Amino acid sequence: MEDIMVDYHLAQGIADVQGGNREVQTYKNVQAVFRKYNVTEERFDSSLIYYSTYSEKMSEIYKRVALRVETMASLMGVDAQQPSQDRYADLTSEGDTANIWSDQPFVILQPNKLQNMFSFFIPADSTFRLGDSFLWRFNTNFRIQNQKGDVYSILLIRYETEEEDTVANGMVTLSDSKLYEIDYTPDMRLDSLRIKNISGYIFWSLPDKKNAGDFSLLIVKDISLIRFHKQESESEETDVLQLDSLETDSISEDVQPVAPVRLSPTERRDQQPREQKQRIKKESPIDPNLLNPAPRRQQPNQRK
Repeated sequence: MEDIMVDYHLAQGIADVQGGNREVQTYKNVQAVFRKYNVTEERFDSSLIYYSTYSEKMSEIYKRVALRVETMASLMGVDAQQPSQDRYADLTSEGDTANIWSDQPFVILQPNKLQNMFSFFIPADSTFRLGDSFLWRFNTNFRIQNQKGDVYSILLIRYETEEEDTVANGMVTLSDSKLYEIDYTPDMRLDSLRIKNISGYIFWSLPDKKNAGDFSLLIVKDISLIRFHKQESESEETDVLQLDSLETDSISEDVQPVAPVRLSPTERRDQQPREQKQRIKKESPIDPNLLNPAPRRQQPNQRK
């Protein structure tokens, strides 16, 4: 099974660089792999279903397959699209940009009541910050014989609020075998709220009854969830780096800065300093003798 899956993934990578119709080239290359190992497509699909019920076995197989495909693809000059060739491949769970995915790196889904949904839940911890952004990404590989129905992938970010929690989401419809990404960045309303948890799921809607017996299978692999801390703007960084030239603060902490008020020309004119003049009336000097009059001499009585 491991040998077949190595050539199976290489066949898909070769189809990407051959040009022309990708689906046609992929089909031809994959059928050549089946002929090489003398197995039918039905037997290969049945083996995938078997291993999908034993996640530990499938995990070990995929680890070895990924390593072998990467080595062989580099020798052949083919982009195998493996995690080690990804720009996020070397990320750890720490740092401003971190891969916080800790669940299994692959999952196998089928459109039935038992295997049509995969979900995850990650509670926020001390490494989360306000304004964090997220990128949920994975590769898909469909194995179908007829109609595959609708497959949805949804990412949910729950924020803490005083009354009710606020939930933001991103969604993408899976319809082809390729790399999918759900990119989420909070808006200004959610930028200052604390994240409570992150969850998501991949859901395969059940087909019609007439197509219920048709074989369909979806392999979701190379799953990662990248968290990006919000970067401070240049203006904010400049404000932090500016130092006061005084050793002590000359402004009282109780005094709040007041925004400047724009005055009209009339108000500015009224606030200009003016020279005030007082008119003083000058009077003649007072005779000091008037202030201290001489005693009057008595006059002789006069008779009429």
